[in-house]
Amino acid sequence: MFVYSNRLARYLTNERGIEAITTAINPTSRRSFTLFERTDTLAEALIEYSKLSN
Repeated sequence: MFVYSNRLARYLTNERGIEAITTAINPTSRRSFTLFERTDTLAEALIEYSKLSN
């Protein structure tokens, strides 16, 4: 899963302990992104993050 939000990427790595595959720059948009493997753990973390964001 490509994550373009630095805040979300930091939450996933720092708060949830999910390892990123890589961090890079999209050559077309020139925006940085963090790439995560889609897993059940990631899905659960995204649900929790959306609850915290509201």
